Amino acid sequence: MKKSGKKILLICLVILLLCVLSSCIEAKDTPTPATSEFKYSNGVITGFTGNAAFVIIPAKIDGNEITGIASNAFKGCEYMTSITIPANITGIEGQPFDGFQFLNSILVSEGSYADQWCRDNGYAELIQYID
Repeated sequence: MKKSGKKILLICLVILLLCVLSSCIEAKDTPTPATSEFKYSNGVITGFTGNAAFVIIPAKIDGNEITGIASNAFKGCEYMTSITIPANITGIEGQPFDGFQFLNSILVSEGSYADQWCRDNGYAELIQYID
């Protein structure tokens, strides 16, 4: 390969590397979703309209304690990489994170319902403790 061909290849590789790194930085800077992006009924999260990679389920929304997560609450959020589940969650229906190939951490309180649910449903390797 000629020198100019090698230079072009090197420049392309550097550009590709910069693109990959910038996408990682953008994901880390994804803002925490507003509570208005959560749909809930009777204390149960039933939907999420945001597109954040890092989701923190609030303990309360509009003064109402959140105690559960419905099975389809995060349908369409397959690009979520991390979710924080507060200690006051006492029910998780079905498999709300099924098929989330990019999910790499579930933050829970040690000994909480969510901690045990993760262990019982194949997410033990994703658990990170927040307390």
